[in-house]
Amino acid sequence: MRPAELFYFIQLSNVRNLRAQQLDIKGAFFYNYSKLYKTYRNKRVIREGASVKNQQKKNILLPTVAVIAVTAAVIVSVIVKRFGSDDPAVKVDSTGISIDTGYLDSTVRFIDYQADGIDLQVMAVQDATGAARIAYNTCQTCNGSPEAYFVQEGGYVVCQNCGVSHPINQLGDVKAGCNPIPVTNYTEEDGIIKIPASELAANAEYFTSWKKGK
Repeated sequence: MRPAELFYFIQLSNVRNLRAQQLDIKGAFFYNYSKLYKTYRNKRVIREGASVKNQQKKNILLPTVAVIAVTAAVIVSVIVKRFGSDDPAVKVDSTGISIDTGYLDSTVRFIDYQADGIDLQVMAVQDATGAARIAYNTCQTCNGSPEAYFVQEGGYVVCQNCGVSHPINQLGDVKAGCNPIPVTNYTEEDGIIKIPASELAANAEYFTSWKKGK
């Protein structure tokens, strides 16, 4: 083989080896790139899956929290209705009703109570002289009617069955006619009026048809 041919052969071999190396480098690059891309894609899928699961948990959790909140509100409302009021002037429990007269003013307070499963109400107010007055929120004459309850109109309470107006300054005094039924058995000491459960139970019969508290 002539020197020129030998030189050409050597150069051709070098070129082939270089191309083979380049192909190996390219192959390695694409192989590594493919692995990296698959890893990235898998992590992205995992992240997206976790995000979807978190959103699903939120979608489940929020309605659950809402249901719990509504249930709690209903329970609280039932407790307030059963025991009468969250008013600082009033305390209602199994022993009866206690009223702090220091909180009373010219606005009638309607205090809920339940005796033997019957809803009833007591009215408490301060009259023009500063004295505390109490009476049941039903009418002595109309108490068989569902509409036999009073609402305040200025200085009067008005029967919703017959329309008779009764002065607040006489609340609890009159024991006949279309007037609020007086509370007869109670004590007042150190500004606290106490109406025992026995008194409330004894008058629950006047509220059997009453719908004000229902």
